[in-house]
Parts: sequence; structure tokens; C-alpha cells
Amino acid sequence: MRAAADATNQEGLFLLEARNADALDQLVNRDKVVVRQLPDDVIAALRKTSIEVLTDTGSKDPMTKKAHDSFVAAKRKHDRWSEISEEAFLVRSRA
Repeated sequence: MRAAADATNQEGLFLLEARNADALDQLVNRDKVVVRQLPDDVIAALRKTSIEVLTDTGSKDPMTKKAHDSFVAAKRKHDRWSEISEEAFLVRSRA
């Protein structure tokens, strides 16, 4: 059961990544959409607001705080690994 769930999850991720790439290609090439990254100050403002909302909600709801704290701890671990593995490979392997 676990193997089937894992395989389904992985297949779904791969399928969505492929479809997102196709959709981006269509937006840019067919629809002539100019795609840009959000500016750093916008990302910083979104991060700040997100932290504020989750901190406020967590102060009122222990389950939200527990879930958020668990997510942040897991993300910190993953981010450290990702910097030297996935991100490093993707940046260095682009043509």
C-alpha cells in the first residue's frame, strides 16, 4: 500500500511538472505573455506577512502552531540539503 501511494505521488508530481512546463511554453510562445519573477521586495513582504499571519493564528490555535512549527523545522532541514543537492545541480546544469 505504501509503495503504491509513493508511486502515485511521484507520478503525479512528474505529470504536474511536465504540464506546468507545457503551459508556460504555451503562455510565452502562443499568447506572448512576458513572464517575470516577483521582485525581491515583494517576496520579502509576502514572507513577512505570511509569518505574521501564521504567528497570529498560532497564538490562537495550538494545532496551527504545532503544524507550522513542524513544517518550518522540516523545511529548514530540507533547505540545507537542497542548497547543496537539487538547487546546485539545477543551476549548474542549465544550458
